[in-house]
Order: sequence, then structure tokens, then C-alpha cells
Amino acid sequence: MKMLIAGIIISLIFVYFTFKGVNFEDTLKGLGNANYTFLALALIIAIIPTLLRAMRLQIIVSPIKKTSLRKLFPITCIGFMAIVLFPLRTGELVRPYLLHQESKISLTSSLAIIFLERVFDSLILLCMLVIVILNSDVSSMITRSGYGLLVTLLILISIIVFIYFRTDMVLRLLMPLTDRCSKKWQLKIEKIVKNVADGFHIISRPKILFYTLFLSLLLWALTGLTIYALFYFLQLNLPLICAFTVLIITIVGVSVPAAPGFLGTFQFACIMALSLFNVPKENAVLFSMVYYLLGIGITILLGVIFLPFIDFSFKEGLKKLRIQSKAV
Repeated sequence: MKMLIAGIIISLIFVYFTFKGVNFEDTLKGLGNANYTFLALALIIAIIPTLLRAMRLQIIVSPIKKTSLRKLFPITCIGFMAIVLFPLRTGELVRPYLLHQESKISLTSSLAIIFLERVFDSLILLCMLVIVILNSDVSSMITRSGYGLLVTLLILISIIVFIYFRTDMVLRLLMPLTDRCSKKWQLKIEKIVKNVADGFHIISRPKILFYTLFLSLLLWALTGLTIYALFYFLQLNLPLICAFTVLIITIVGVSVPAAPGFLGTFQFACIMALSLFNVPKENAVLFSMVYYLLGIGITILLGVIFLPFIDFSFKEGLKKLRIQSKAV
């Protein structure tokens, strides 16, 4: 409950600054000249990345266990719905739990797999951020964020490579800690480390690694094209680079812990991105709401549609996940 309240407070602050001084009558006028053909196109394009995410997950999981797309697509849909619906991004834990439950992969390996997914996403987004910085007048804060992301990624990739290729050394480095534990806990820690290494297995498979990176690039490129199609929907004469600027800055915005649905943080970040291209605030607010409703709507709709395909209760799932996380 405390987390929910904290998230709501953060969202309310961003909602206030988002809609401060906005003339809603002028804002809604933008729908009068809208081209709904491009809205339909954006809707179609926006669905594809979810399928690509499921395909990517299938590839990352494949060295550990062959799992069908029929099983992984519902996991992906429900997992991302949870990210939207749960406050302070606690829904991030649902997907590894479902992967563990449905594919019988250890929870530790499942967490490592989802973590690796995020590293792939961050790597592609960093490349896109470099292109955005070189082609648009972004703030120094965004540029500094890019440097910070680069350093973080280099550290994380180094850790991943070290854990996978030097698992025995990791265990030896942990010996001063594990020697103080009982034999039971020593075996448990060893199992955790080895399960984490299993989750990183694809880094030793160049072809699989390349395919995973390609799918990551494709899904984010399509997300950018969704935004570009929405520009045409609202008759906003903006370049393609603006679409990817909106994408990058919005992702930074929703990374801020907030209320369920990223309410406030999403809109604020979107408006800030559009302001770099001198888009009037009323138009930017309208775009942010259209983009928000499209993205959140598709995510929740897909999650609801595929929820019956998996035996999962959000309340019970998070309860079990907390118990199992403490156990490992």
C-alpha cells in the first residue's frame, strides 16, 4: 500500500506539470483534422513488437529449454500488462515468475533471462540515443544520461560475461562469504550462481546472439514507426528523428517509479520530447494522450485476452514470487 501511495503522489506531481496552463478546448481541436487511416496503421504496427518480444524470449530460453511460442506469447502479454498495472514497476517480476512456472526453468535463471533481455533493449536504445543526439538538439541532461547508460551497460555486460565464462572463479570469490554459512546454504548459493550463468547461455552462441540483437533492433524500430504514424494521424509535420526522440525520452520518463500505468510520467516525458521540435503544448498534450491510450490500451487488451491461457492470479503470483525470492 505504501508503494502504491508513493507512486500515486509521484504521478500526481507529473500530471500537474503536464496539464498546467493547457487549454483543453484547443487541445481537442487537433482531432478535427485527424487522419484515422494512420491511426489504424499505428495500431497494426504497435501489436507486432509484442510478438517479436515473445520470439526473442524463445531464442534466449532455447539453450536451456525448448519452449513453444504458443506458451511464451501469453507470458509476454500478461507480463507487460503487469508492468503497466502494478505501481513502481513491481510488475517487472511477473514475467520471470511466469517463465519459471510455465516453462519449469529455475526462478533464478528466469530472472537472469529477463535481465539479459533488458540489457539487449538498453544496447539498442543506446544506439538510437546516439543517433538522436547527433541529429537533434536534445538537452545536456539527455546526453549525460546517454553517457551514464553506456558506462552502466559496459559494467553489466562485463559482469554477464564474467559470470558465464568464469563461473568457478565467481564461486571462489564468494568463498570468504560462503565459508561462514552452513553446508546447506553453500550448496544453495552455488546453485544460484550456476542458474544465473545458465540464464546467460546465449552469449556463447554467436548466431543466436546476432538473431536476438536483430529482433531487438526490429521491435524498437517498429515502436518508433508507430510514433511516426501517429504524427501523420494528428497532421503533425515532424521528421522521423522526432519519433525516435519521443521514444527515447518517453522510455526515460516511464523508468521513473510512478502510479500504475505510468500516468503523468509518460505524458510529461512525451511533451518534453516534442518541445525540442517546437510543437505547441496543446498539440503535444493531445499526442501524448493518443500515444498513451494506444500503447497502454494494446498492452492491457493483449494481457486480458491471453490471461485465460495461463493459470495465474496476480495476487497469488506476487505472493509466491516474494516467498521464492527469499528462498533463493
